Amino acid sequence: MKRTLLSLSLLCLLGACSADKVDLARTAAAVAQRAEKYTDPRHYAGTVYTQAMAELYKTTGDAFWRDQTCAILDKFASGEWQGYGSFISYKVGGTAAPEMVRYGFEAYRAMALAAADSMFTHQPRNADGIMLPPWPAAIEKNGIFMDPVFAVTPYLLYAGLVTDNEEWVDYAAWMTLRTFSDLADTSSGLVHQARGINSMAKGQLTGDCWSRGNGWGAMALGVLMRDLPRDNRYYGEVCDLSRRYFEAVLKYQDEEGLWHQEMTWPESFTEISGSALLLYGLGSGIESGVLPAAWRGAFVKGIAGLLQYIDERGNVANTCSGCLAYKDGSKEAYASHAYFCNEQHAFGPALLSLGQALRLGVRKVKAPLGAAMKETTPRCVVFCAEGRKADIAWENDRAAYRIYSRQVRHKVSSGVDYWAKRVDYPILAKWYAKEAAGGSYHVDDGEGCDFYVVGKNRGVGGIGIWEQDTLWVPEPYESYRIDYCTPDSLQFSVVYPAIVTPQDSIVLAQTISMKQGSYYYKASVSARTASGKGVTLAAGLTTFGGERISRDEAHGSLNVIERIGEIGESVGASLVADKACFKGFARFAQDELVLMDLPEGACAEFFAGAAWSRDSRFDPFSRRWPRITAEATFESILGQ
Repeated sequence: MKRTLLSLSLLCLLGACSADKVDLARTAAAVAQRAEKYTDPRHYAGTVYTQAMAELYKTTGDAFWRDQTCAILDKFASGEWQGYGSFISYKVGGTAAPEMVRYGFEAYRAMALAAADSMFTHQPRNADGIMLPPWPAAIEKNGIFMDPVFAVTPYLLYAGLVTDNEEWVDYAAWMTLRTFSDLADTSSGLVHQARGINSMAKGQLTGDCWSRGNGWGAMALGVLMRDLPRDNRYYGEVCDLSRRYFEAVLKYQDEEGLWHQEMTWPESFTEISGSALLLYGLGSGIESGVLPAAWRGAFVKGIAGLLQYIDERGNVANTCSGCLAYKDGSKEAYASHAYFCNEQHAFGPALLSLGQALRLGVRKVKAPLGAAMKETTPRCVVFCAEGRKADIAWENDRAAYRIYSRQVRHKVSSGVDYWAKRVDYPILAKWYAKEAAGGSYHVDDGEGCDFYVVGKNRGVGGIGIWEQDTLWVPEPYESYRIDYCTPDSLQFSVVYPAIVTPQDSIVLAQTISMKQGSYYYKASVSARTASGKGVTLAAGLTTFGGERISRDEAHGSLNVIERIGEIGESVGASLVADKACFKGFARFAQDELVLMDLPEGACAEFFAGAAWSRDSRFDPFSRRWPRITAEATFESILGQ
């Protein structure tokens, strides 16, 4: 979804910091603008983002936050959207729905309360009464994990408050208390993430003290400390638990004011989503008077630390991707998990913590904005690798590709090679340097590697001419021009040598562009023919013998998934044509093809992209990548 910044008071995003102090309201607006590209409000991480914007509206009264929140909830209320995930609250956009009802937005009442009633009545529970996803194995093992408290606690609390339904309010508080009790780590005072989940045995606890898992708990406690009625029968227990818990949390706050992926291991990486949620809970407790005012200094220190992982453009760094009882559930497993910049779990927590700072009257904080991001900040890159036989290589935060020059035309043609990266920062120059120094970018040292063999085939989106049921392909590019390269986007153009077919001589020119946040690049192709006639353009995806293929004529899309070699695991490749030029499908040798009309003097356009199962942002790859490609149309990718 593409949304527009409306509030004049929040348009000046680049002025987020003065010479000495960072303006938190402007920084929050920059984060929200960046989140539009990376966050899906239908995903559970997106519901936290929407909830944070609802709170920012309540805090600031600014129409921007109101309009942003309502633009999302309106799509759920109209039925245009239905959230996906394992809790019924996600179906209507999460906690923002009853929260906005609480702020007087009656248009969402029916939707919000129907979901609350359905969740309270129909959401599965374990043997102790704790709500769970509809996972039979977890229910059978009396499983439990910390994450549900953020999906259930604030939702039922606010729904209960707007309807005077004490049963819902009581359950919100009781479930949080019981979850903390069942997952307590007695040695640290923190909590584990899970028990009896995934491959774990019945009664088995994960060994972690994971920051985001603890953050979900801190978020629930923060909401309860602030908004649970003081006469509620669980209020005293909530306050007592909160004081003990946040006292333990502060023992693990580092010198920056933040917390690490495995909270008890300072050698593990600084994790921003968990840190931000912990700050939110801490600040909520200080605001409500439950936690000591003397802890305000620790809160402000944490906000200053957080700002070092957010830059002036709203990028948010160091956030772990989805993680539930990861691997064997040990501390080592959690600590080894990958982290990214602009991972969609980052934005909601960051906005919640910044909004909480504003609620406490903290408007500006002295901090070096974005200082901790340095060279790992994701950005678009394109260059001609002169030292590597003039490859044209390009990448963004999701994927990397290259095409070859005529210097190596004895081995390859004009296909597009895919480099499987599993980090979000640039790797192309680094990998080329590694190869030049005697190493190998065909070996995965933790960032990914090049195992995809394009050869004379089309690779991921290579082009050719379809004539007489034959694919005629150009040799490697003859000339190139880099049009631009900014942190957010890139574009370059190439011209290929003439293709001589039985009927014509054709020179293809191609402009390739790519933006941050997408696995796809865009190709715009034109043709100059000796005959002056149009041609049929073919763009292909190479297969390797074990492919699963799906074709969608309605969307002009072609998708291939297969395991490529022992190291490759699963690779998904996708090609989506502009419907205005889409003509059909074909196959030639190893290449699955999308055919497009290409008149003389006009252009044919398509998107091509690929993803790798070792990229932890696809966990599980078998479900997440197919869902992305199934929803992809030329227009939807263009609008990203």
